[in-house]
Amino acid sequence: MAIFDQAASEYDSWYLTDAGKYVLDVENNLLLNVIGNVSNLKVLDIGCGTGIHSKVVSDLGNDVIGVDLSEKMLDEARGKLNSHLSFLKMDSSCLLFDDNSFDLVISLAMIEFVREPLKVLKEAFRVLKPGGMLVIGTIQKGSKFANMYESEFFRENTVFKHASFFTKDDLRNMFPRFYISSDECLFNSYEDILNDSTLKDVKNGIGSFIIHKWIKGDNNE
Repeated sequence: MAIFDQAASEYDSWYLTDAGKYVLDVENNLLLNVIGNVSNLKVLDIGCGTGIHSKVVSDLGNDVIGVDLSEKMLDEARGKLNSHLSFLKMDSSCLLFDDNSFDLVISLAMIEFVREPLKVLKEAFRVLKPGGMLVIGTIQKGSKFANMYESEFFRENTVFKHASFFTKDDLRNMFPRFYISSDECLFNSYEDILNDSTLKDVKNGIGSFIIHKWIKGDNNE
């Protein structure tokens, strides 16, 4: 994806700022809370970008394959390689893996940038083993962060000109059969984060980042 090629070299640098560290910590804490202290799993990270979340899951002792369409994002990701982590260029809507290949499939901050999200979800379920977990993390429509990213400045000057946000119900209704739960974080605004980088438990309004969880049944749709 060309737009992410352009952003690749500076993508990780934001996570070194106070606000970026805060957001990354909160998102990773939520991810780990949802998937649990898992290890020895075969994991796929769809739309892995620079591999930030891939590395977090691999550090638990899982074998993780990250896939992305942006070669330059993958170049950044390969700087994080370890014996449990690899990266491949691949289209999320046409995954080059056999059915029932992975114990866990994750995808964070990707689904809002694809043209056919349902197709991506179906592919994720196809490669997921029966009983396996699918975890999708996304900026939630109607939240403070989504409203900021939909502002004129972000629409004109950032990758968010290509984003379409979803509500909790939007994602659940795309694949309702195996939907288990969702959890939210980042209830405070971007300005609040800039002023206070502590991990506060703020529970007002709509969480800006939401993680959805599905468990694949014995017979997929």
